[in-house]
Amino acid sequence: MAARELFAERGYAGTTIRAIAARARVDGALIHHFYTDKAGVFAAAVSDIVPLSNGVADVVAEAGDDLPEELLRLYLDLWESDSGDAVKAIYRSSLADPTASGLLRETSSDKLNATLAQAIDDPDADLRAAIVGAMMFGLAASRHMLALRPLATAKLDSVIDIMAPALAAIITPPKPAD
Repeated sequence: MAARELFAERGYAGTTIRAIAARARVDGALIHHFYTDKAGVFAAAVSDIVPLSNGVADVVAEAGDDLPEELLRLYLDLWESDSGDAVKAIYRSSLADPTASGLLRETSSDKLNATLAQAIDDPDADLRAAIVGAMMFGLAASRHMLALRPLATAKLDSVIDIMAPALAAIITPPKPAD
């Protein structure tokens, strides 16, 4: 919790192990023991806040034709949950710092894209999955970080109903002509 708060307040570059230890009221050596360095602490914070890997695997396994809607709901619900502020902070840190960006990619985005790609029957499955991820992030960032209207004030179901067909077009490759 202390690390998440500091990453939210100061960003990745402005947060130190010493500050995390002080906020958590523990010895910095304890943090080094469990996490090795700041990158390890950030990776743990991302994993705690963005526990989507299992959720995406479940959605991919169970959603069938509703995959686009279910993916959007899973992803946007995270941004709208009690963890929403922490999610925004993690993404802000990642956008501002290349190290944080790489850590977010390794701990979250790459895993999510790989899981989704397995459900896409196309030679470009990895690219299609990455585009879906980018679209969902763009949607969430526009709604929750930039507060673009009317997107920010629209009902979640309306946003999902409008966006899902676009994701479906990417997830489901066109059928070859006979």
